[in-house]
Amino acid sequence: MAAKLKITTSFLFAILFCSFSTAAQVTMSGKVIDVIDGDTVIIEIPSGKFQATLQFIETPTREQAMFDTVKQHLRQLVYGKSVVFRARTISYEASTGQLTLNDIDMSEQMLRDGAAWLVPVRFTAQQSDEHTRYASFEAAARKENRGIWAVK
Repeated sequence: MAAKLKITTSFLFAILFCSFSTAAQVTMSGKVIDVIDGDTVIIEIPSGKFQATLQFIETPTREQAMFDTVKQHLRQLVYGKSVVFRARTISYEASTGQLTLNDIDMSEQMLRDGAAWLVPVRFTAQQSDEHTRYASFEAAARKENRGIWAVK
């Protein structure tokens, strides 16, 4: 009887979780334990760890100039710190969403610091007012020739 109850409880939890995740964004708090590249981190939460990708931005790939600089910049911002991650998409490989540290959106910060490019709105589900805000951070960095904008 106990095993049957355990299976039923687990099944109900799975249904509840799936219902919740499709109806609303999933928010998790944890600590950044690794930085993979300029827009991807590993976050440890009480139930384990997962890979999180910052929303709406692209950063230099390993083959591009400034890869190490941008990766190090993100590391300095978030490594070892408590963050909140609000997932927009969830998969086994990586979840994509908003990563905040002390209520600061790290995608916005990376754009403002000249450490990222904004992904065109046609490739994202970003709301237009949100895209305008993100674009203003990128435009400011570009105008000041910060980071990636200083590279020819």
